[in-house]
Amino acid sequence: MPNNFWGSAASRESLRTTKEKPDTVITSPISGKPIKASDLIPIHFTPVVDDDKTPVASKKFRYMCPVTRDVLSNNTACAVLRTSGNVVTMECVDNLIRKDMIDPTNGKSLREKDIIPLQRGGSSYAGSGLQLESRVSKPSMHVG
Repeated sequence: MPNNFWGSAASRESLRTTKEKPDTVITSPISGKPIKASDLIPIHFTPVVDDDKTPVASKKFRYMCPVTRDVLSNNTACAVLRTSGNVVTMECVDNLIRKDMIDPTNGKSLREKDIIPLQRGGSSYAGSGLQLESRVSKPSMHVG
């Protein structure tokens, strides 16, 4: 292989090493245990009810909490109730559901492990809601 930018020495070294085969078992990112199909639950998002004939894809707010009717956005902390699969706001979970531990959409009793918090996705912006903190502080511009 010629020694140029695309075929550097580092890539030649990587060709000599053996690669491990990927694991054929899908594991939970939280527990590390294998996931079975029976562990998966269907999730139901409640569409926002309005009289608009606008297509769902072009609406600003598409889904809402079925209990409080609050709209769901990228900034809304949400959870799934395992007994019904409905997505509700964490505010609803903290203020209403944890008091009685009953799913308000179907009346079934809940355990703490039946409330599954959802992780918010990124918004494709650099910050995407994360609280980042620098470890080293240096001046970015020096005026002499």
